[in-house]
Amino acid sequence: MRHIYFAPDTSVAAVREDLQIYLQSKSAPKDAKSFMTSVIDLDKSESDLNKNLSKTTLYEINRGHKKDGLRIDFWETPTHLEIKEFIGFFNAFAKFKGLAQANAGKLVALKDARALLIGKSSNETTLLAMHAYICDGHRARLLYSASNPSLRSSDQRNLLGRANKLLHWKCIIHFQQAGFKEYDLGGISALPELESNNAFKRSFGGTERTEFNSLVGISNKGKFIAFLLRAFLGR
Repeated sequence: MRHIYFAPDTSVAAVREDLQIYLQSKSAPKDAKSFMTSVIDLDKSESDLNKNLSKTTLYEINRGHKKDGLRIDFWETPTHLEIKEFIGFFNAFAKFKGLAQANAGKLVALKDARALLIGKSSNETTLLAMHAYICDGHRARLLYSASNPSLRSSDQRNLLGRANKLLHWKCIIHFQQAGFKEYDLGGISALPELESNNAFKRSFGGTERTEFNSLVGISNKGKFIAFLLRAFLGR
């Protein structure tokens, strides 16, 4: 089974896999599930990217940089120990929020394919926020985002918000300078309870785009597996 991200279409190449899973492709084969996301065009100057930020987001980024003294670090080729550190941080956040745990196998597979970048935001004493990205040289797609769940006071939560926004901004500029063309904030949800997450992503000034996730059977076996998976997943 092969996972293919960001394909321009879902034309089947001559491959050995029985089944291919297309994630965020531009075409919509039969039984595809639509996926809305917000994408920032990195083929712009830093000044133009800055102008697209909302006033509140721009203020909090500047405050995080100038007053909070936040530090941003990147693991462009993360080691197994660094991935383990990320998973521990994310899973503590996920447990606190009632979310699914990180997929360790997927993170290692992305690392092995040289398609993983991890960014982190911290102050002098505390790790505040971490992001993990799927990278293919053209698009950087946010896969996981987590904030330190042990910081719960109002002032601490505000600091986490600034740390998260500054980390996004520094990652945007990092990928832009590395020659990437798109920064994908990882999805816009139709669920009312996630509207605050949507507003956060929209504050960075991206363009919303509909893409598609689909299961494509290659062999007869793969087609049968795809049929079963669609039935099981209610697709």
